[in-house]
Amino acid sequence: MHLVSIILPTFNGEKYLSKAIDSCLSQTYTNFELIIVNDCSTDQTLAIAEKYAQEDARIKVVTNERNQNLPRSLNIGFNYAKGEYFTWTSDDNLFAPTALQELADGLNESKSDIVYSSYTMIDENDHQLSRYTQPVEGLLFSCVVGPCFLYRKEVHHQLGGYNSQMFRAEDMDFWMRAAVLFKIHWLNKSDLYQYRLHQSSLSTQIYADQENYAIHKRNYTAIFRQFFKTGLDLTLTDQQATDYIDLFFFDKELFAVKQNRQLSEIITRYLTLIDQLKRLEWEKVHFSTNVVKALLDQKRNTVIQSIINNILLENSLLKKENPRLARNFSNNIAWYYKEYEVLPGWFKKLGHLIKIMQGNKRLKNLGRKGQAL
Repeated sequence: MHLVSIILPTFNGEKYLSKAIDSCLSQTYTNFELIIVNDCSTDQTLAIAEKYAQEDARIKVVTNERNQNLPRSLNIGFNYAKGEYFTWTSDDNLFAPTALQELADGLNESKSDIVYSSYTMIDENDHQLSRYTQPVEGLLFSCVVGPCFLYRKEVHHQLGGYNSQMFRAEDMDFWMRAAVLFKIHWLNKSDLYQYRLHQSSLSTQIYADQENYAIHKRNYTAIFRQFFKTGLDLTLTDQQATDYIDLFFFDKELFAVKQNRQLSEIITRYLTLIDQLKRLEWEKVHFSTNVVKALLDQKRNTVIQSIINNILLENSLLKKENPRLARNFSNNIAWYYKEYEVLPGWFKKLGHLIKIMQGNKRLKNLGRKGQAL
């Protein structure tokens, strides 16, 4: 039974810390060490951690002399780690009792370097909200290697740990760098870990502040430029990198275009990039080409549906000129051809765009002179 090193970084985590520690101590896989990194907390975090350390020799408490933030605190904790297998958890989340055992079994049976599982999201009162599960290929558009994982110590050492410049994106950066070099295995079990959603969590803070969100997107841009270059021999231009991050966060943002004339150019770039990505050799990064293509097709459909719903359906001019058509726009697009003659001229141009997106016209025709929207 290999020693597992669990790092638990915490800053003012007194509210849920005891529950997080208890979930580690309740593991059926008992050969572990728990290294709690107190990042200069000002509440009762340190007292709680030290009390547990006095009661269980497997627990070690490290206190930073000054606040280091999450990625540095993780690296500090792993510097003390003696295990063959590494993982870390948050001070507000919970392991199921069999989590380490099933992760270790999954790591060995799959002969992979990293294993992760699906997980269940809970609220501040431990009530279950939903379950999150996606194969590793989902990393292209989401941090699917979520809070429940285990990896061999060589992964950490070869990657040089977590990037301290990627605060709030350190996990995504780590997994994308790992995907280039190591085999990642998905364990489709969502009952091994509970991820808590609340207003004080780091993930919530990312989207609650415009400045944090802008920094987050810039970090993701750098992460994926490196991933495509080192893993797939694709050097993204500045525009392609911007477009990719737009696609990455597409489900989290309302699609908005300041001027209608920009629509043709933007959609052309998005769809062209998606087609280019489908032609890459995804096996280089241990991804299934078929799964990647399915994800890209899904993203393409999301883009198209968002354009229809968020631009056309909500267009006040269409509602004013023909409310019935506006109401029907969410139905199958076949109605468009039947009603074509009663539409205003600008809407006929949008119809041209729709036909292109449906594959009825060549993509290159979208940006032709006279067809700008």
